[in-house]
Amino acid sequence: LNAKKVVLRSVKFASSDENEQLGWIVGDAGTILYTWNGGKTWQAVPNTNLTMQQKAQLSKTDFYSIFVDEKYCWVAGSGGVIVRIKYRF
Repeated sequence: LNAKKVVLRSVKFASSDENEQLGWIVGDAGTILYTWNGGKTWQAVPNTNLTMQQKAQLSKTDFYSIFVDEKYCWVAGSGGVIVRIKYRF
């Protein structure tokens, strides 16, 4: 396993009954993880739709806060970076 160490800064679970098992964790070096099973397992948010430049920018961003609504997870980080992620990858 070639895992890098990062600081995790915030965790948030969805508040709707439909998505109550959905949770998010954010942290340093562009870390955004999600769970569909209430936190039993976590995986990285896919970034396949991003350009190489966007991926490089995110890897340099430390994320600090999360807001969750009925369809999206909003993540805010250093340098004014805000990421919107739609549920259901």
